[in-house]
Amino acid sequence: MENTFLLAQAHPNLLPSLIGIPIGLVVGAAVLQLVTKWVCGVKLPYGMAFLYNLLVSLASIVISAGVGFGVGYFGTPLNMVSSDELGTTAILLSLVATFLICPLILGSLIRNQRGKPIGYGNGIVVLFAQALLGIVVGIGLGIALIAVYVVLSSL
Repeated sequence: MENTFLLAQAHPNLLPSLIGIPIGLVVGAAVLQLVTKWVCGVKLPYGMAFLYNLLVSLASIVISAGVGFGVGYFGTPLNMVSSDELGTTAILLSLVATFLICPLILGSLIRNQRGKPIGYGNGIVVLFAQALLGIVVGIGLGIALIAVYVVLSSL
């Protein structure tokens, strides 16, 4: 029984990731469907939205890993910045690269009513609308949780 949770102890983020990633992909596909309908007037089938969401997520992971490796590889030998600054630089560069490359994927894969790709510009709008919707929902959930906490703590 001692070794039952050995993997969870060695990788404390493994279990939450194994639960959160599939949930994020499922919810993200529904959000992509909604946003694509708002922005482009295109109703994506859920399976296609899930596939596009998966591709964009994988591209984001590859971009982040590549940028992180590049910043670490080129920044560390120079000894000019601390590891915290390298991490922040990698995150910011990954964010910028993701917002430049992922709309290209979305814009080339999502088709309008005439069967043509929606294009890079609409891909950017779709990606920003997804991010904005996520921020609004996150703030709303945060406010709701704070309200519940305040009510429960006053009892």
